Amino acid sequence: MSPKRHRAIRAGKSVPLAAAIIAIGVSAVAIGAVQRRAARTIPAQHAGSVTAKCKRGLTPVAGGFAAPGFTPTADTGPVFRFASKPAGKRGIKAAAFNFSDDPHELDSYAYCAKRAHPLRIKAKRVRLFPGSFGSAVARCPHGRQAVGGGFKTDNFTLTQGAPIFTFTSKRAGKRGWKAAGLNVGSPGGGNPSGRLTAYAYCQKGRPKVRVRSKTVTAPPLSIRNVDVKCPHRRKALSGGFNGHYGISGGGLRVAAAITSKRGARARAWHTAALGLTSPNPAVITAYVYCGR
Repeated sequence: MSPKRHRAIRAGKSVPLAAAIIAIGVSAVAIGAVQRRAARTIPAQHAGSVTAKCKRGLTPVAGGFAAPGFTPTADTGPVFRFASKPAGKRGIKAAAFNFSDDPHELDSYAYCAKRAHPLRIKAKRVRLFPGSFGSAVARCPHGRQAVGGGFKTDNFTLTQGAPIFTFTSKRAGKRGWKAAGLNVGSPGGGNPSGRLTAYAYCQKGRPKVRVRSKTVTAPPLSIRNVDVKCPHRRKALSGGFNGHYGISGGGLRVAAAITSKRGARARAWHTAALGLTSPNPAVITAYVYCGR
């Protein structure tokens, strides 16, 4: 599968790297958390990563990512495959592959705060074989609740074969965080299996979390910006998304998030969604998880 082949996903064919598929990461945002942003330019046809770090004395309790300048045209890209995961005690790391023929920027966000009881992070990993779609759910211990999460996949290189793209990263009940993705390799085509990891950010006690969501249609190779707001006097603890991978009407439908970060005044979560299937429009649900 050549990264230079740019076209929409069509039913019955292996997933192309057209405006191709972007894996997303999502994470938790603490009320009053200070935002730290780090950016890096990734060369054309290369993998890269960037880590946003909290200042000493602060702990990252959330993370986010963005690909500024993304253009979903068949000729230019860029198209990134993301990971958003904890990096040491003070960092949030975003990783991606630039499938375009030009260098482009990747941003990572860390939301930092002082906490008497630091968040505990739990992870769950599954193996996905070529052509298969699967999910992993990381669960918090009893007495802790999932207030956010993230994910990663195996590192992708031009010689490794088809990558895994993540289409879902969202809360799964009170104690879980779910990541779901697709290994885009063709069964029997010599592509390797790969691993998908989900992360849950676990908070001690029982914070009362309210969920708000919005579902929108994303036309093929088009971006939809979605801001989901918390109720009055509540702040965004975290955000998530579901690209609704599946077959409908004999065709493939799926959407991916290319941006996931805190919105203005910490009351909303912003998601930029890309429709990946043609001729079918895709559907994505964006979530915000709210607390006082």
